[in-house]
Amino acid sequence: MSILRRLSLSIVFLPMLVGCGYFRQPGLTIEFANHSADTMRNLEIDFPGGSFGVADLPPGGRGSRWIKVTGNGALKADYFDSAGEHRLDAINLARGDSGILEIVFQTGGHLSIIDHRQHR
Repeated sequence: MSILRRLSLSIVFLPMLVGCGYFRQPGLTIEFANHSADTMRNLEIDFPGGSFGVADLPPGGRGSRWIKVTGNGALKADYFDSAGEHRLDAINLARGDSGILEIVFQTGGHLSIIDHRQHR
């Protein structure tokens, strides 16, 4: 491949590679795990700007979703298990948050959060 062709290809592709990281939209990856002994049913996660649900999450089950936080407010979880319904305010989110949040659901309707957000 000629030097001129390599140079022209690098001029075309280098801005594209640099721009991919620069123009990336902020968002959170929500990773969730069931560390309780019960199957979680009708898990609903609400956050400023939307919500998502999971029909069933068995003991030891895991999942993840990418979300875009469009306002300020609480991330909330609502689900059912053998003890009944649990409604939890997990953590406060802010518009533009990005990174990873790990939510670990535990026995008795308790949860823990491991916060890997990149604060601006």
